[in-house]
Amino acid sequence: MRTRLKPLNVALILAGLSPFAADAVEAPSLADSYTASATPTSNFGTAVNLKANSTAKALFRFDMSALPLATTAADVAKATLFLWVNNVTTAGELEILPAATIWTESGVTFNTLPGLGIPDATGIPVSQAGSYVAVDVTNRVKSWVASPAGNFGLAVEPDAAFPNTSVLLDSKENTLTGHVAFIDIALKGAGATGVTGPIGPTGATGVTGSIGPTGPTGATGFTGGIGPTGATGFTGGIGPTGPTGATGFTGSIGPTGATGVTGSIGPTGPTGAAGGWLSATYDQLQVALGAPFFNPIQGGTLGGFTGAQFAQAMVPATCTFQNLTVKSTAAASGALIVQRSTTPGGPATTIMTCTLSGGACTSPSPASVVINTGELINYHFDTNGPSLLYVSARCL
Repeated sequence: MRTRLKPLNVALILAGLSPFAADAVEAPSLADSYTASATPTSNFGTAVNLKANSTAKALFRFDMSALPLATTAADVAKATLFLWVNNVTTAGELEILPAATIWTESGVTFNTLPGLGIPDATGIPVSQAGSYVAVDVTNRVKSWVASPAGNFGLAVEPDAAFPNTSVLLDSKENTLTGHVAFIDIALKGAGATGVTGPIGPTGATGVTGSIGPTGPTGATGFTGGIGPTGATGFTGGIGPTGPTGATGFTGSIGPTGATGVTGSIGPTGPTGAAGGWLSATYDQLQVALGAPFFNPIQGGTLGGFTGAQFAQAMVPATCTFQNLTVKSTAAASGALIVQRSTTPGGPATTIMTCTLSGGACTSPSPASVVINTGELINYHFDTNGPSLLYVSARCL
């Protein structure tokens, strides 16, 4: 049966007025939760406040065990549901519907919401937080007394005419305000029930219960905008020097620079020792070489010595040995033999010969010969009288 409550009816119920003679029995909430279409798989059985709005339904199931064992539906004179309004987001009206199938406080979700019947009451006004809403549910309680197996509890949602209504109702887990939903059941008795006195002051807040299990994590909010860049911090100290890196590739050779200005000529150095000397003595005979001509081989008067005389010199550079000439202070005659050797005083090979005649070397054989760097030249003179000889050859 559907009953639409007017404000006057609600006021009378709040005042506790009843035409029946009765004994009162209280049936407290045994299980409560709510479902939310925005999070269809989430359970809110431990929530301290139950939502009733366009996307959420509050659910209650009541403990009827306080009724006497022999109670029948005819014994129920009046049954009033009391819900504590903790917060009103949008004022409006609510409606009460019976649950048609079983549900559990710890398991119900939007996806497992029980079937709901035709509303038992509509047009229940809600506008003030921190107060009770009272709803006549006599016929529903009578049906539960007659058939206890059909007691699946009640659902609370916005009235169809006020879909934007949004409120929070206290659950049995709310230890802060502690207004558990309950049904006040008046049973028929012998005497008339007296006028209900005014509601007494709210009792002291009970001891805070233990913290319930952590609810499911809410959806991640949108990432906020990037804040302004903070001020630059102080420069830290210089860290230790890192290991030396690998040697890089050698760069290409740059262009040749411009030729610098030629410097001034330095002072002439001291005269060095005579070059080309290797063996310098044989009866005062000396040999010196130079380029492009060999210096004359000079010797003193041979003191009337008749026979072979010897001198030796080293060639400074590879050259062609030719134009051998011999001059003397007298008309010397005899022979001149030129030999090549690789070691001082070592074995020698004849490379050129000529005949001394009237102080000249005639018909040298061969006319020229190649002398290599570092080779030694031996001169053998066979004269027949004292004479001062000069020997020269051009090195080409």
